Amino acid sequence: MKLELAGRRALVTGGSRGIGRAIACALALEGVDVVIAARGIGGLESTAADLIAQSGRLVVPLAADTTVRSQVDSLIANAVKALDGLDILVNATGFDGGRARDAAEGDTGYLHTSRAAAPHLAASRRGRIINVGGLLATLRNAGVEALTRRLADEWGPKGVGVVAVQPGARRADSAQAIEIADLVVFLASPRSVAVHGAAIPAAGLRH
Repeated sequence: MKLELAGRRALVTGGSRGIGRAIACALALEGVDVVIAARGIGGLESTAADLIAQSGRLVVPLAADTTVRSQVDSLIANAVKALDGLDILVNATGFDGGRARDAAEGDTGYLHTSRAAAPHLAASRRGRIINVGGLLATLRNAGVEALTRRLADEWGPKGVGVVAVQPGARRADSAQAIEIADLVVFLASPRSVAVHGAAIPAAGLRH
């Protein structure tokens, strides 16, 4: 299946490692130019170098704390400048070494980035927001699902698709990260236009 993602532009928060990194890599390999964001610039720079070497695409590292509104505003402005626009936002900051952040903190960051990015996504006429939930955090997943429905109601009429992915209660190993990344890449593509306002469980099979 051709996903028709080549030439699109994405911002992946939490993109320096784990699931966020896997998502950024999968998008870049599909021909997407990517900004990766996280709190620390060191990990971002090394990740960006690795992804550029693998994909040959533009990968830009930008440090930001997504719970701080002023930093989010700067992040979105700099991402749009670096990519000359924005088509896809993946909120994946809920992971720190495989553990989900505090629910309220994660939801705040997701809301800030989504609200700041949404006008640019609407302007692209093909915008998508994908919110990645927590692994073991039931409360966090409920919050992400509620936020996703809220954003879908708000921005769907303006042409922005919004969905959530709930990884489920499995260890965040490299195999699962790739599985989640593959699902997110499909949801970021025009092929997933029928999916909107939904939270998709992705616990996978247990072997």
